[in-house]
Amino acid sequence: MLHQGAPPRLFRLGHLPQTIVHYNGPHSGAFHIRGRHSGRRYAFSRGDCCKYIPDEDLDIFRDQPAFEVFDDDVSHHDPVRLQAIAGAERLKEQILQELLAAMPGSAPSLAGRPGIAATAQRRGGRQLGTGFGAYLDCLLNCGDLLGCYGSARAAYDAIACNGELLAGWPGAPPPRERFPAVRSDAAVQRKRLGRCIWHRHPAKR
Repeated sequence: MLHQGAPPRLFRLGHLPQTIVHYNGPHSGAFHIRGRHSGRRYAFSRGDCCKYIPDEDLDIFRDQPAFEVFDDDVSHHDPVRLQAIAGAERLKEQILQELLAAMPGSAPSLAGRPGIAATAQRRGGRQLGTGFGAYLDCLLNCGDLLGCYGSARAAYDAIACNGELLAGWPGAPPPRERFPAVRSDAAVQRKRLGRCIWHRHPAKR
């Protein structure tokens, strides 16, 4: 069980693969553990019991019962994997923008206009404009989150972390990594119809 306090800081700003290690032993004072491979010294105490430790030094902590290594996706930080995910998202966004640019006509900006309800159309048995992709596309374009955050990726991160931005969505959102895919169809429909398709489209947020 992790210490119920502030989450541990990434070691050296996250430039190395690293994993959270928790000390649950009896010592209350500060002490140090030296990594076998790197020779680095890691300080622990009862009040400072959770730390990110570089993966190369995890073996010494696995060998001691007073330490628990959290080998899961939540506690493990891999900068190479994160860069690959970010690159894939940028590629998806680039493909989407190229697809929209290749379509005839252009979607007028709806920022600041009164609410416009999407025409009741059905796609695959579900009313067009009621899905999370339509809501997400409305946030980025009509709510100008693209302009506020400078990129779709930054806007997706903000939406995933900020409950206030999701206040208009009546349910649980999909995982953050699904945002580009679920938005793509709504963006194409917005381009084709020349307006936002979110069925509760508001004035500028």
